[in-house]
Amino acid sequence: MDNKALASQLRCPGGRNAVGVAQAMNEANQAINRRCIRALSPQAGERVLEIGQGNGAFADFITGSAPGVDYTGVDWSPTMVAEAARLNRHLLMHHRARFLHASVQQLPLADGQFDSILSVHCLYFWDPLNQALDEIRRVMAPGARLCLAFGERAFMESLAFTAHGFNLPDLQAVCDQLTRRGLQIQRVDDHWETGLSNNGQMVEKHSHILLARV
Repeated sequence: MDNKALASQLRCPGGRNAVGVAQAMNEANQAINRRCIRALSPQAGERVLEIGQGNGAFADFITGSAPGVDYTGVDWSPTMVAEAARLNRHLLMHHRARFLHASVQQLPLADGQFDSILSVHCLYFWDPLNQALDEIRRVMAPGARLCLAFGERAFMESLAFTAHGFNLPDLQAVCDQLTRRGLQIQRVDDHWETGLSNNGQMVEKHSHILLARV
């Protein structure tokens, strides 16, 4: 597909290409997803929210991080919510996970509900960003942790498909937004890897992994 169509699918996978796009994203982002989950380090009995879970490929890894982890995934694509439920029937059957169709700007979730929140390569589509971060802050419990992963701005701008509807804030802008909402930046790690981009090209990827706490 062309760059404009790919950008649309990355924003909200749907139609006949959705399942394939989700699988390609999982392959392209597997290393950074696993690194983020390890960095977030869910603890026993914690309530974990993943924003933009796609087809739920990493729900098992998250729930397996510690005993009694309670997982909620939220995605804007109804196709991905249905696919996540299909692929994670075992988690749903044992009431260890749920998958919700919702926008990050209007989370159908209670105040202070989550102990840790994760989102990987999704904030490009949070428009406006400040409203999304207000909602994330609202659902964070006292002491809750947040892990955001997103591409370094210059690297993202080098990818042709990001010219079509991607918002690309730089690291300092994201840190400033979080600080204004009362979060403390714990650390920011750079993530480098050589691998396939979402358009199938081999690239040297550069991303930030940001950890913050209420």
